[in-house]
Amino acid sequence: MEQEFVTSAETDASASADHGIEQVYQKVIRRLLPVLFVGYVLCTLDRLNIGYAHLQMRSDLGLSDAAYGLGAGLFFLTYMAFEVPASLLLHRIGMRKTIFRIMFGWGAVSAATMLVKSPLQFYIARLLLGMCEAGFFPAIIYYFGCWLPTHRRARIIAGFMMAIVAASVFGGPLSGLIMDHMDGMRGLRGWQWLFLIEGLPSCVIAFIAYFRLSESPITAHFLTNEERQALLRALSNDRESESTGRPAQSFASVLRDWRIYGLAFVFYCTTSTAYGLAFWGPAVVRSFGVQSAFDVGLLIGGPSILAGAAMWLNGAHSDRTMERRWHFALPAIVSAISLVALTVPNLSLPSSVILLSFATIGIQAAVPIFWSVPSGYLAAPVAATGIAFINTIAVFSGFVTPWILGLLREKSGNFGSGLFVMSVFAAAAAAAMLLFAPRSLKT
Repeated sequence: MEQEFVTSAETDASASADHGIEQVYQKVIRRLLPVLFVGYVLCTLDRLNIGYAHLQMRSDLGLSDAAYGLGAGLFFLTYMAFEVPASLLLHRIGMRKTIFRIMFGWGAVSAATMLVKSPLQFYIARLLLGMCEAGFFPAIIYYFGCWLPTHRRARIIAGFMMAIVAASVFGGPLSGLIMDHMDGMRGLRGWQWLFLIEGLPSCVIAFIAYFRLSESPITAHFLTNEERQALLRALSNDRESESTGRPAQSFASVLRDWRIYGLAFVFYCTTSTAYGLAFWGPAVVRSFGVQSAFDVGLLIGGPSILAGAAMWLNGAHSDRTMERRWHFALPAIVSAISLVALTVPNLSLPSSVILLSFATIGIQAAVPIFWSVPSGYLAAPVAATGIAFINTIAVFSGFVTPWILGLLREKSGNFGSGLFVMSVFAAAAAAAMLLFAPRSLKT
């Protein structure tokens, strides 16, 4: 009887502890996610609103399709060049200063893009924007790893990356309204108002993030001492279990790890599809016969609500089952099939919009699952730099793909060949994830 009582008491204590730490996780998420979510919404708008501005800019600046694709992609050259240095700088100046520096910088440059008057100035603005934004995404993925154990990361990454969906849902119609109704106001074109209105809020959120975020769990004043100690114990236990079998314990070992390059290839193919859809999506929708910029925004933004639901549900189910490979591969395959189907001639407008929606939903649902793999695979000392290294290799697609799609569009006069290229990348991403992602190590 006494033994049964002790066992029951221990079970109750364990259940109470589990419930307590879950409450701490929820408190952390409520503190961190809202401001970072809003920041990433603005980041996505400032990075991708060029797709809407292009509908007017091309005639004002004399941009060909290939020149626009080149300018859109130039962002990623400086983004790549400064990605790893920005992550190394993070360890010197801290997370709060890093986030402030990046948010304020990209907001100011995005707003200043309204002043460009030639293709050369457009290219320079895109290069500066890439330099300012470099390091943001890897820093946030690393930051989440500092606060939450492996089995809680896919959901918060999915929640964070739903900002991409929110930017499409609200940013598309907003961009269309600005360009349709503010064109000519005070002597400015609609695309100039677009950059100004969508750029300046990032400068404001930079200050909010600096004062609201804590540097680390150790300095988290929004937690009680007991909550802080419980969180630190949980993180310590998680890192101890992670360390077994992790070959990459230094940046030099990251560079020697073949799996890191395999994961970089997975994300390269993923972003090739994602950035192709982001930069050329408005033009693709216009090719369906839709003329109003506002209607283009609605047709891109509306279905993105479903993409957000898919991201969250896929991430939550992946966390519950602790399976990553197929949770990534299946949505990517859906995207590939939808893009191939879009190349069929003479599709109706509803069919075209539905297929484009499934292509977007599939690739967006896969992205959060990907980042839970390297964040769980890399050892804590090199996680930020390793993630930045993977991202640096992968985002080269952001330079190559928009440019290639522009060239294909000019050569063929339609988007068929470009859509097929994006479908190949989505299928390759699915296959590479199944081949290169580890089957164990909590992934």
